[in-house]
Amino acid sequence: MIDGRSIRSRADLAAHLGVSRARVTQALAVLGVPTQLMSALDQAETDGAGVTEADWRRIKDLSAGQAVEYLRGRGRTGGNREQRER
Repeated sequence: MIDGRSIRSRADLAAHLGVSRARVTQALAVLGVPTQLMSALDQAETDGAGVTEADWRRIKDLSAGQAVEYLRGRGRTGGNREQRER
């Protein structure tokens, strides 16, 4: 849509969709996720271990392999501090 005549920027797209420009930027960032990482994200959702925004911030700049390892290891170190201390 951005390449069209009426929507030339992320701001235009945001106005068209009724969301913030920041939300458009976040959504577009997901489109660039490597296939291996997207598969790991899908698997985490399937396993009931949804990926939070905090998780995404931690993994978005990692290599796909590192991000997948992070997601796999979350179960061992996940949860809040009280749960980890038990």
